[in-house]
Parts: sequence; structure tokens; C-alpha cells
Amino acid sequence: MVREWHPEAVFVIDRWDLRFSTPGSFDGELRSLLKEVAPVAGRVFFVSQVPVIREDTESNLRELVTWHMKHRKDLPLFYPDSAEPLRKQAVAAAESETKSFSNLSVLRPDLLFYKDDGTIRYESGQAFFYADSNHLSEMGAEEVRSQFRNAIAQAVSGSSRQADIAR
Repeated sequence: MVREWHPEAVFVIDRWDLRFSTPGSFDGELRSLLKEVAPVAGRVFFVSQVPVIREDTESNLRELVTWHMKHRKDLPLFYPDSAEPLRKQAVAAAESETKSFSNLSVLRPDLLFYKDDGTIRYESGQAFFYADSNHLSEMGAEEVRSQFRNAIAQAVSGSSRQADIAR
């Protein structure tokens, strides 16, 4: 379908840490995908996965933080889970492939959600960026909106659709 469509942009987004179990095993799969998609797309954007909170927070993250603050009076620190090396490997593989595929770019929304000490930046004041351990909230999505807007604008520059994207 992509070969017939010839899209201006393709965003490659997934839970990368679920796609492979050992570092290095992802590289071949990514290359195979890029060989199919890159020749027929104007731009290909590989999107890094945001850090996953180590604690199992399938429930509302705000509830967990509120409970913690009632008992300890401070904000809890959350660290990435054990699959963090796999997510970093996926990004490294994608960045390496930019040498072979000139229309490939790597978007790094993950970088907005790390603090200098290695913990996860999940909040700012009253704004919570995570809904649970691995999904951004609406506020979290707002944090990365400009990266996607810029990528789309870059992909359609010179296109009649550019004015629609600027809005």
C-alpha cells in the first residue's frame, strides 16, 4: 500500500522495547522495514519511545503520586524500567541508519522526559505528563507537539498542505 501511496511522510512509532529481547536483534528488522518504506516515502521519521516508569502504574499515575505525598510529603522519584537499554538500542540503531537512508530522521521525544539525575520527568507543578507507566497524558503529548509539527512541516515544505499544518 505504501508503494502505491508514496506518502510525503511516514512516522515509525512503536513500543520498541517489546519488539526485541536483546540488544542488536532489532537492527536487522529496522533495516528491513526501512528498505521497504524509505524508497517510496518523502521523509521517514523514527520516533523514540518515551521512558517507561519502573513501578507498575497501570492505574492513574496522579493517584500513586498523591498517595505517596500523603505518606512522605514529597514527590516520588521514578526510574526507567529494566527495558531501558532496549529502548536506547532502538534509538542507536535508527540513528545509525540515517547514514544509509538520507530521508530518515530520528525524533527524540524521550529526551524531554529525563531529569539530569536519570529519573523520569513525569510532572511539572500541577501538570502530569504521564497517565500511567508508559502512556503520556494530554499534557505530556503537548510537551512533544512541536517536534511533530516541525517534522510534518519539514516533510511537506513547498507543498500546498503546508499552510494547513502551520495552524
